[in-house]
Amino acid sequence: MSAFVIGQTVSAEKWTRIELEKGELSITVPPGFLVDADAHRNLADMGNFQYLRIFAASHGLTIDLMLNRQYDGKRSIQRIQPKEGEQIQDFTIDKIEGKEMTVSDPTKRYSKRIFITVGTRFYTLKLEAPSVNNNELTRFLYCMLLNGKPMFKRAGIRVFQEEAISGASLSTSPEIRNALFRKTEGQTTNMELRDASAFVAPPEPPETVTPIMIVDRPNPKNPGLSAENWMSAKLVITYQANGQIGNITVYTDSGKRFARICVDAARKTKFVPARDGDKYVDYVGVWDYSFLIMHAPNPRAFPPVR
Repeated sequence: MSAFVIGQTVSAEKWTRIELEKGELSITVPPGFLVDADAHRNLADMGNFQYLRIFAASHGLTIDLMLNRQYDGKRSIQRIQPKEGEQIQDFTIDKIEGKEMTVSDPTKRYSKRIFITVGTRFYTLKLEAPSVNNNELTRFLYCMLLNGKPMFKRAGIRVFQEEAISGASLSTSPEIRNALFRKTEGQTTNMELRDASAFVAPPEPPETVTPIMIVDRPNPKNPGLSAENWMSAKLVITYQANGQIGNITVYTDSGKRFARICVDAARKTKFVPARDGDKYVDYVGVWDYSFLIMHAPNPRAFPPVR
């Protein structure tokens, strides 16, 4: 795996080290991180249950860690496939098996997905940063431990200010509870429909903005078509500072009916709003919906992929 060199420009602020399952996984997160410590079905709705989620952001870096329980984590690891542009690498550290997928194209945002399985525990870690040279990203990867050992090679030694806590001591953040109980009925959402070829990604928010945290996103209802068909749409969604969904632009060639089904589901999304400093702000994000419609009466829908 890559070696990480810690320079003098990395933030010197105190982060929190979170020890999970007696240290089998140990990560550090910047101040202001959010926690969902309540067990419930996870966002992908794949039959597994989320037992812990940690979300943090700092200077353009976004950290999203989820712990699920699975009966066969090794098989789940094997089934995971890279997305377009991702480089894949398998690893084993002290009998802990995992897989990482990285997009390091200098013309795009840097992203890394790390999947780790230990017994019935299955960790999913998603990282995004403006570039591979993001200092906060470097610090996070440098400090990540599996069974007390660095997951990534270190070029040089650096000691950071840390406050260590146990994952078992974490409780759900008030912001997440407020989001889960926020009503979505009655909100005004305008839909604009455009051809898929017209899609242009919205501009990236400033690094001072902490992105939204999605806490519940229902899947669209099955369109109920009898003919086999692949249907997809990109939704550009305004997540308002008040926790409600604003305007949605749908880019699809799958028809207006499918677009409305996707919008109906997106309107029910519950999230912690984006924040700039101590102030909640509007945030524009993109969500992909993809479905494979099989011959009735056995339709099948794939969960959305962001």
